[in-house]
Amino acid sequence: MAEPEEQPRDIIDVSAAPKASVVRLTPAGSSLAPQEALPPEPSYWAPPEESPSPSAVFALPPTLFRKPPVLGLLAVIYGVVALIKLPILFGPLAILFAIAALCRKQYWYAGVGAATGAAGLVSSSTFWLLVGSGWLINYLL
Repeated sequence: MAEPEEQPRDIIDVSAAPKASVVRLTPAGSSLAPQEALPPEPSYWAPPEESPSPSAVFALPPTLFRKPPVLGLLAVIYGVVALIKLPILFGPLAILFAIAALCRKQYWYAGVGAATGAAGLVSSSTFWLLVGSGWLINYLL
């Protein structure tokens, strides 16, 4: 089987290029010397041996890393589950996590979690049975 012909490749000439200049591509058969002079390097750039360590330059400030709203999301999840299944258990959990989310300034999550948790409790017959039996015991004693 015959070998395929090798296509000419471009060679990157980086020997004469300063840091921020455009690197010219030349075909493989031509000389590597540039046809016209490259723009001079600005005088305010420090030479490579005098430049400071880049470890502190590339560090991002801690304000850019947002923490996920875990307490608010738990309040919303427990509130939605309280609407569907076991509101006597998940309704108070949603309200507790909503209060904790308010302390963490996650207002929207706390509002939705508290509203769905309260709606789950209000729609629960077990909750009203407990409230009514507590009222009855208080009234009789």
